Amino acid sequence: MEKKKEISNWLTTKYSLIIRSEVNLEEKTSLNFTYLKLIRMLFVFFTVVFFLSLVLVKTILKQWLDPEFENRQQARELIELRASVDSLMLSVEQKDIFLKNIEDILQGRDGQEVKEETERQNTKAVEKDISDGSGLDSIFRAEFENMSLDELGGKYNEGPLADISFFKPADGILSSAFDPLSDHWGVDIVAGKDEPIKAIANGTVLMSTWTQETGNVLVIQHPNNLISVYKHNSELLVSEGRMVRSGEIIAIMGNSGELSTGPHLHFEIWFNGHAVNPSDFIAF
Repeated sequence: MEKKKEISNWLTTKYSLIIRSEVNLEEKTSLNFTYLKLIRMLFVFFTVVFFLSLVLVKTILKQWLDPEFENRQQARELIELRASVDSLMLSVEQKDIFLKNIEDILQGRDGQEVKEETERQNTKAVEKDISDGSGLDSIFRAEFENMSLDELGGKYNEGPLADISFFKPADGILSSAFDPLSDHWGVDIVAGKDEPIKAIANGTVLMSTWTQETGNVLVIQHPNNLISVYKHNSELLVSEGRMVRSGEIIAIMGNSGELSTGPHLHFEIWFNGHAVNPSDFIAF
């Protein structure tokens, strides 16, 4: 009993640490404490130091203390690098197939189908909200709303495109029909000079370029892996990557390219990499 009381008194006895000036013994500061308080402070201090050291050993200091750390890190980086290379190779392969498809369209050949993943990404991109517009675009929208279905074009009554309405690309006379047997993969529309060419549906401009045979050419990607092509234009009004709305003026009818014999629009529609008859979609 006496021993416990002695220990208790030792722990709870108050002490005072006084700091004085060596010159004149003037008191500068003082600190009151007990051994119990001191033990508690030391316990907290060493606990914090222990856990901090443990964290450092497991993280920052691990690369120096663990001889296998560098090997595991290099293996992880190698796996990530291989995954990146595989992803890039797949992306390049998809892009090559897609560009080959566009090249076939421009050359008037029946193209190959684009891979499913490319179709999904392109469809997702053009399905963004592109309904906002101002200025001259609002005039085109008002004109669109006032037109009848016959003026706008037709609807494809069967298949996956049955619910899509298409805007007529140009007002004029159908001079040449779709004839794949003679490599005529679209229709020709003849109209007056400087007739505006309009996008048949919402989409993204894939190509806005010039070729020796077909002159100024526009290629637009639409949802559902649908592509529209506009050739022999005198002027192109939209650039590659631009999102366009149905009925928006995208070019001016012209007579450019070696295959053109007069001002007209050569218009094509491609679905899943194959040419289809535009007259099945649009009432010219």
